[in-house]
Amino acid sequence: MMWQLGLTHLGAQLDRDLQAVARRVGGPQRLWDADRSELIRAARGDRTLADALQRQRRSGLTDELEAQVAAIGAWVVGLGDNGYPQRLTEIVDPPFALLGLGDPVAQLTDGRPTIAVVGSRHPTARGREFARQLSRELAEAGAAIISGLALGIDAAAHEGALDGGG
Repeated sequence: MMWQLGLTHLGAQLDRDLQAVARRVGGPQRLWDADRSELIRAARGDRTLADALQRQRRSGLTDELEAQVAAIGAWVVGLGDNGYPQRLTEIVDPPFALLGLGDPVAQLTDGRPTIAVVGSRHPTARGREFARQLSRELAEAGAAIISGLALGIDAAAHEGALDGGG
């Protein structure tokens, strides 16, 4: 679970697509384990990713994230793990990890309509409120709301889904 949480956090922190870099090194776990020179090559000379990943691995933040996930009883399904939705692997930038509460099998395979709500990390107040209300109403109607754990619209979508019992 460590690399899934670490890469999810790192992608949000850097606000960039890490999937392309992961593909160049042979997958997300290989990206997490890669040494500095391999990271720089995979990132086409950009040292920012290599520096950020090394800092993250040394900081202990990923262990802290793992402890927080465990403390609230959440589950994590990583890209490539059994239980990761096949359809989600077919998008351009699939998330490295899915986090949730409750039964992951029921959450990921129950056949409910599934709606992705994603958007700006810096929305207007009106946009944020719209995403929250839309997600609340969709959750109340029985839809599963999926979003990317980013700040802004994504966070509003999660808040709305929780408000609606999703």
